Amino acid sequence: MASQAFKEKPLTWSEIQQFADDVKMNGISHCIRTYKDHKMSRNEPLKWGDEIEYMIVQFDHKNRKVRLSMRGRELFNQLKLGQENSLQTPDALWSVEFASYMLESSPGEPYSGILTSCLEVEANMLNRRKETLKHLDADEMVLTLTTFPRLGCPDFIYPPIIMKDEGSHHITHSLFIPDEAIIDDVRCRINARSLLEVRGRNPAANIPIYKDKNTPSPFLEYFNDPSANQDAMPDHVYLDSTVFGGVRLCSHSLLRHQSTVDTSLILTLGGRHLWIVPMTELMKKKV
Repeated sequence: MASQAFKEKPLTWSEIQQFADDVKMNGISHCIRTYKDHKMSRNEPLKWGDEIEYMIVQFDHKNRKVRLSMRGRELFNQLKLGQENSLQTPDALWSVEFASYMLESSPGEPYSGILTSCLEVEANMLNRRKETLKHLDADEMVLTLTTFPRLGCPDFIYPPIIMKDEGSHHITHSLFIPDEAIIDDVRCRINARSLLEVRGRNPAANIPIYKDKNTPSPFLEYFNDPSANQDAMPDHVYLDSTVFGGVRLCSHSLLRHQSTVDTSLILTLGGRHLWIVPMTELMKKKV
């Protein structure tokens, strides 16, 4: 998700309803126009790349705690400044992501359709990670886990934020995720609030727990919120916000096929790294 600057304040879900039909028609018209402009394209050079999302964590060795560090914007600014001051083509492009503790990177230039370009992927990923490490504090590290194990638990972010009640967080309306966990990007914050407005209430997701000999049976959670107590199920972990999904990390590939008409390859490979691994290993043996 690239960071974008808006000259005007984005509209909320309720404010945009009067323009909804126009937005839909403009989107459809643009799609048709773009297709017509490129429908006869043939033998265009194949270009592809990847995007990797990182979470920034802070280690408190004295108290044996690991928390999410909300320095995504700060690190992004440092990485972007170094990129702008470089006279060479950068190895990576950087952007902020939905959460304040996230960063996203992609190659500075697309890879080509030559099979040996698969050999560049691993080295470029390593270089991007090394560049990130240069800007971390001594007690920080970047991880590429899908989800932080303690997401939503007490004291899971740094600097610490005291969770009060659902009404004190005007964007997430969550008992577990504070507004500060969302990046200070107006688009992200408007989207999070609009999702809640569309539903009319917070979602109620219940994840089955894995029991061991120390797990109470039944496992029950109690909250200072009547609706949460009603929605929470026994032997489940209760989640109350779409933000739990928005702050998950992922890694995917981007593909521009040689022909805009033959989309089967794009649909098959786009968004997946699965195809890169066997190709990379094959080319290592050939070279």
